[in-house]
Amino acid sequence: MTELGQSAAARREERLALLMPVKVRTHAPNGDVCEEEGLMQDVCSGGMSFRARMPLRKGQVVHLSAPVPRTMREYGKDSVAYQVYAIVRNILVDDDSCRVGVMFFGREPPRGYERNPRARFLLPKDLEPEPGAPERKIPSTSPAPSIDLGGKRTHERYDTIVEVELLYVDEWGTLLDRERTVAENVSLGGARVLTTHRFAVGSVIQLRDVSGSFEGRALIVGSHVGPKQVRRLNLKFLDRRRPVHLLPQH
Repeated sequence: MTELGQSAAARREERLALLMPVKVRTHAPNGDVCEEEGLMQDVCSGGMSFRARMPLRKGQVVHLSAPVPRTMREYGKDSVAYQVYAIVRNILVDDDSCRVGVMFFGREPPRGYERNPRARFLLPKDLEPEPGAPERKIPSTSPAPSIDLGGKRTHERYDTIVEVELLYVDEWGTLLDRERTVAENVSLGGARVLTTHRFAVGSVIQLRDVSGSFEGRALIVGSHVGPKQVRRLNLKFLDRRRPVHLLPQH
């Protein structure tokens, strides 16, 4: 990432403080199933934080059952508890327990989970070296990484120029990176934007139209250098919101 923000900004999607029980199920490194009733701390449509005693690792898959407000659910709105797979993104250790931040994944676990439920599902940016560590040399001819979306693009893309803002916020609400740029094409399901920053493939960012007509989370699924040696990011929108007002016919 580029320079880290120094102030804790309010996350673009407000988290609701909610102290409620959450049932956590996962697999230990030895393959044993671990279950615990933790305590939810806050929640939004993209994830939650909770307190638990079981040892967890970044990238570990957990299955959660919790009374998430129905307005924040992608499915299962008629059920008492929201049953959702999630991926651990942050862990803060206290004297007697841990505060765990997770990103909701969905009704089904990540691909490959059935074969190895003990696996850790890390994003590419998680593998970047810590500040001060020796930089790993990558040949300039190496193709940019991409993410398998499991299908072809389903929405038509429209060539257009829209001023947008990209924000990268961590699980605790700290603004890590911000850039004002343009999207050069947009569809109902995604967009391609120009960038001069080092947003990594696999990161989830917030995209906001500067006119205020659209704001939502997006997954960076690809990156390449285009005309005039400017890097482009291919984005897939994650929320139910659709940028209909950014399309040319609107």
